[in-house]
Formats: sequence, structure tokens, C-alpha cells
Amino acid sequence: MFERFTRGARAVVVDAQVHARRLGSPRIGPEHLVLAALVAEGPTARALHDAGLRAPALEAVIAPADDIDAEALGAIGIDLGAVTRAADELFGAGAFDSAGARTRGRAGRHLPFTAEAKEALVVALREARLLGDREIRTEHVVLGATTPGGGGARALDRCGVDAEAVRAALLAARDAA
Repeated sequence: MFERFTRGARAVVVDAQVHARRLGSPRIGPEHLVLAALVAEGPTARALHDAGLRAPALEAVIAPADDIDAEALGAIGIDLGAVTRAADELFGAGAFDSAGARTRGRAGRHLPFTAEAKEALVVALREARLLGDREIRTEHVVLGATTPGGGGARALDRCGVDAEAVRAALLAARDAA
């Protein structure tokens, strides 16, 4: 299937792993595909931007939440700042950071795709076929990643961006090209 992906679409798939790793995600989800397309250059990125999507907002909603509640720990007498400083002194700077702990030692390892991201790539192929395109381009990847109810669409929603508006912007950009 990947032989039908354009160079730009392949770059989005590869860059999605870079963004997932940078944000501390253990897997590549459809939202990482959208982020990679958003920060790439070209008509798909412009269409996403025109629909109101911004990289900092998307990164904020897809970055794994820090599940350590300093206030709750403080209520039972644990000073999270002191624990973090002690861990840094013993194990090196950032040893207690949740993102650092998840990705430490895995910088060169391939991150797996979630089932939903794999399905997004299959849907991208379907989208290309439905639109009569012979190759899978970046806009097809985003269309596949933002199907209703999926992780990409949920991330758009949390950014205040309507997935249908994104679809319309992508199709308009495609038709204009």
C-alpha cells in the first residue's frame, strides 16, 4: 500500500513518529498524523490552518497528561518538588519527568501505530479511491485520520475545530490544485 503514497504523504507518516516521541506518546495515533501534516509545508497544512487548527493547540491536547498530582501529594505530606530534585540528583536531570521516563532508552526504537492510526491509513486509501486519485496524498492521510469519532476528530474537537470544516477545507484545497 505504501508504494501508492506520495513523498509528502510518506513524510507525514514518518514525521508522525517524530512528533509522538517528542510529545512522550508510547504509540503513534491518528492525531500525530494530523499534527505532522499541519506542520509540513503545502496545501494540506494551509487548509488545516485555514480551518483554524494551530500546532501548539493540537500538541497541548494530544500530549499525554502528567498524571502526578502535586497538590494531592502535598495534602498527604509529600513534596513533589523535593522528590523530583532528589531523583535528578540520583539518576540525572529529568529522571522523574513522565515523558522522559516513558521514552528513556527508546530514542532510536520504532514507535508502533495504534489500531486507530493503522485504520486511518486504510481509510486514506479508500478516500483516494473515492476521489478518483491514483496516489495517496497528504490530504488523504488527514481525511483518514479525522474520520468522525476517531482520535484525530476528537483532537480537532478539543482544539475547537470542526472535523467537517477540515474536510471541506481539504477538499477545496484539492480542487483548487
